[in-house]
Amino acid sequence: MDEFTRAVLSAYGLNPETVRISQLGNGHIHETYLVERMGGGPPMVLQRINHTVFNPVERLMYNMEQVTSHIAYLNRKAGKDPARNGVLLLEAEGGKSWTGNEETGYWRMSWYIEDQVFYEVAENEQIAREGGKAIGGFQSMLTGLGMDGIADTIPGFHDLARRVEQFEAGLDGAVPDRMKEAGQLIQFTRKFAPVMLELYTASVAMKLPVRLTHND
Repeated sequence: MDEFTRAVLSAYGLNPETVRISQLGNGHIHETYLVERMGGGPPMVLQRINHTVFNPVERLMYNMEQVTSHIAYLNRKAGKDPARNGVLLLEAEGGKSWTGNEETGYWRMSWYIEDQVFYEVAENEQIAREGGKAIGGFQSMLTGLGMDGIADTIPGFHDLARRVEQFEAGLDGAVPDRMKEAGQLIQFTRKFAPVMLELYTASVAMKLPVRLTHND
């Protein structure tokens, strides 16, 4: 355990000498670790935030605070344990939901939800269906959350008009064999892109109701 990790654990009130840390999952953006206390107690999830992708970190974490606290409120209202039915951020020193700097990296911590399973790939239709239900449930819980202060964490990332331009530009320089292999996907995209662009243009013009979404 390096000195930076020790400093992060201490910021969350943990003794580095009495915890075990192991890698958790196969995330593509952040580094994720399981933190277990040797003397017992609920395990925690520690994440090193990729602040190259999400910069500034404050913007990302403000969004996450609003979403997780709103879901926790709804879970409590429904008589559910918020730590077992959603991400529940833990406070670091100073009452913030994250800690760190350019030197140590930026970190956040939450309770680990035990007795759960996750899948890298939906191995069958039932798993895909349950995943869809989970996403739908998440989105429905955000219906009543206001947009005040919510920021676009990666400006332009979901600019559909820009993405279509990039798609067509990519096709201009694509290798013929790959074009042939992806033929059906290319046809599918070109068929539905105009419809999606129409909806996107309407949303930019504020002609559609604005809702908070995960967008991953």
